[in-house]
Parts: sequence; C-alpha cells; structure tokens
Amino acid sequence: MKKCRKKLKNSFWKGEIWNKRKDGELFVQWLTIHSVTDKEGDIMNDVAIFSDMTEHKRHVEQLN
Repeated sequence: MKKCRKKLKNSFWKGEIWNKRKDGELFVQWLTIHSVTDKEGDIMNDVAIFSDMTEHKRHVEQLN
C-alpha cells in the first residue's frame, strides 16, 4: 500500500492485489485508482475500479 499511496500523489495507480472473498478464499484483482482533484489540484476524492482476475489467470495457466 505504501507504493500505492506514493503513486496516488501523482493522481493514478494500477496493479495486481490479493483480496479475500466472504468465504475466506483468496483471489487476485486488478485495481485502478484515479484521484479526483479540484481546480487548484488538491485531491478531493479517489475512484477505484476492482476487476476480478481469477478467470484471466486460469486462462493464462492453460496457455502455458
């Protein structure tokens, strides 16, 4: 998360993260975060998009 916070100072971060489902299963996600700034460039909010990468990883493993 330190890398993520440092990159957010530049208003953008993306990368793979591991998350946990309600049943405790771990899974990989692609996370994209954009900071929303005001006219002065001050960060007002962050927008995060999480994408489940489970099927993608499964397909890549099958290709290898």
